[in-house]
Amino acid sequence: MFKVYKVFRAEAVNRKWIIIYSPDHADGLLVNFIRKIIPVFAATLFLTIPSYSQTLVGGVINSYWQVTSVDFCNNRVALPAIIAGINTGDKMLLMQMQGALIDTSDTPAYGAIVNYNGSGKYELLTVGDVNNNIITFQETMLNNYNAAGMVQLILVPQYADLIVAATLTAQPWDGTTGGVLAFIATGTVTLNADVDVTGAGFRGGGILNDGMCFNGGLGYDGYRSTTLFSGGANKGEGIAGTLYQNLGRGAPANGGGGGNDSNTGGGGGSNAVTGGKGGQRLNVAPGCTGDNPGMGGHALNYSDTLNQIYSGGMPTGLYMVSSLRYRGGSHTKCWLPVVSAKR
Repeated sequence: MFKVYKVFRAEAVNRKWIIIYSPDHADGLLVNFIRKIIPVFAATLFLTIPSYSQTLVGGVINSYWQVTSVDFCNNRVALPAIIAGINTGDKMLLMQMQGALIDTSDTPAYGAIVNYNGSGKYELLTVGDVNNNIITFQETMLNNYNAAGMVQLILVPQYADLIVAATLTAQPWDGTTGGVLAFIATGTVTLNADVDVTGAGFRGGGILNDGMCFNGGLGYDGYRSTTLFSGGANKGEGIAGTLYQNLGRGAPANGGGGGNDSNTGGGGGSNAVTGGKGGQRLNVAPGCTGDNPGMGGHALNYSDTLNQIYSGGMPTGLYMVSSLRYRGGSHTKCWLPVVSAKR
């Protein structure tokens, strides 16, 4: 039996093959390699390094901790409290999930990325010392991180031959930690069950149901708003986080924009290419009849120089002036070549 995967890259490293794929969800488009591992935020990675016996796995296999400060000069990070579950020699993935700065003007430029500000940085490190809530690494850190940009430390389990016996997934992203599935395997990875991280990445905007048209029926054409029922639905989450201007059709970085009134769809989240624009009503006319749907998320910059990875942005809320429930904009998918993997 064969199962189809969407492969981003497969290449030999030290005579062993690394295979990276994105599952059927836009949350994981990878670029580049650092050291010997590629983490996947809301996607999955197989790769090769040290040694252990055959293991059956399923469910969530990673553990996650929020990083409260980063001491780049001394190769260490601080966690919120005294930590159990991290030991000397453990492999840890250090990642900054958000922190990008964007244009916040109420114009078509809203959401354009001004500075990535560390979002997407990552590296694989080995624990050298655990002292209360301070984790010191054996290696010299390659990157500095902005803890305000939601940096997390992830325990990466190591296997030899691995059998996925039940659905393998990630802890859902909660705004601080989660959304990553990463492991190391030196031998064969056998898929007797699915690897599925659907919906585990950045969070989508909710549906907003308003009882009347904004501004006396004239509608709302702005790109961002801070006031509920001001004419715009919730924006989706992306590498700029969840901002105070969290309503309206403007797309915050790779998150989709919220549909403006009335009955417009939210924009699709993006990754390497721009997200799709939200849907509109059939009887569109100027004013409160759905002529300002959410904008699609902005395309992210992938390059060998940056060597960063990002979660795909999420779609957003629909603005409704009715009692019906419509779906928000579709999630944009950016798939690369398809190959078959034996299961």
